[in-house]
Amino acid sequence: MKRLVKSGALLTLLWLAFSSCAPGATPAPLEKGPGLTAAVPARPDPGDDWGRKVAEARKEGKLVIYTEHGSEFRSAVTRAFGDKFQVDVEWISGRGTEMVPKLISERRAGLYLADFVITGITTLTELGAGGVLEPLSPLLVLPEVTDPKAWVGGKLHFIDKEGLMLAFFSRTGGTILVNTEMVGPDELRSYRGLLDPKWKNRILLYDPTGSGTGLVVTTVMRVVMGDGFLRELARQEPILSRDVRQQVEWVARGKYPILLGPQSAAMGEFKSAGAPIKHVVPAEGTVSGAGSGIIGLVNRTAHPAAAGVFVNWFLTREGQTVAVKAAQDQSRRLDVTAEYIDSDRRLQPGIEYMDGDSEAMIKKREETRILAREIFAAQLR
Repeated sequence: MKRLVKSGALLTLLWLAFSSCAPGATPAPLEKGPGLTAAVPARPDPGDDWGRKVAEARKEGKLVIYTEHGSEFRSAVTRAFGDKFQVDVEWISGRGTEMVPKLISERRAGLYLADFVITGITTLTELGAGGVLEPLSPLLVLPEVTDPKAWVGGKLHFIDKEGLMLAFFSRTGGTILVNTEMVGPDELRSYRGLLDPKWKNRILLYDPTGSGTGLVVTTVMRVVMGDGFLRELARQEPILSRDVRQQVEWVARGKYPILLGPQSAAMGEFKSAGAPIKHVVPAEGTVSGAGSGIIGLVNRTAHPAAAGVFVNWFLTREGQTVAVKAAQDQSRRLDVTAEYIDSDRRLQPGIEYMDGDSEAMIKKREETRILAREIFAAQLR
């Protein structure tokens, strides 16, 4: 499935470097960065060079971003960026499992159309391994972005050593969504409550055999409850789906009482409309991480000037405020308030959060994906 939504200065040396990688040019080999574990050092105010880069971006007129974010996020970012810089944003939206083969097949055909991918760690890790991404830090020139004091932990949060994946959100994982008129306040204080016979055939689960919230929540349950618990959960015959909005709507309307791995934007939308739904975190805890709030730069960027302007704007307080309001996730910028976010989606005191972006958790997700293909085979037919 593919949907397109159309809306709507780097330093001169960087422009020359990127223009040499434009479509039709001889591809330069992708070089790995030395590993970015510290903050990106602040650079001088780009001044006139930034103005020239903005002018170049306007000449290019557009950039292309692959994402799994919903229409509200895409529309809000497109409108704000386009109004400020007069550059159109073309979004290719879909699941992570669709992005990887599409991007790789495009490149095999000699098509270099994309600029960024904004999605989750699993998809971006696969794209990095496939040679699709390149280090992002050379594009970051605005002092507001590179200032380490602006960010949680005193640095820009590059998830990988090569600097291919930059996290801009930090949030609690999508754990359990319940219809409060169908599930009592004490019924799911533990994950074990999901095994009550009355929930058989009444639990929705985002397909855990691909990337996304379903894989995250099943990994959490496997870590804290064990493989045996997942096998017992499979015997509850949950309903597997990949339509993130429809799942939340079904719980909001009372068709199903429980959803494992809700998508935050859809959850916020229905809750704002007054639906009787609540995000629940059992006592055993959950993960925190970037979720779909990670950006990666596609090498041989199609619109180098527009890409440079976009990522710098997007990581400013202004850009992150737009993103936070639309996606209902917390920014890693310390100067962006969380007041726009539903309280169910904020990191809460007293809850144990595992690092969802750690190498150990990434490995456990891959193990869980393999197990999920086995134990949920009946539901996948």
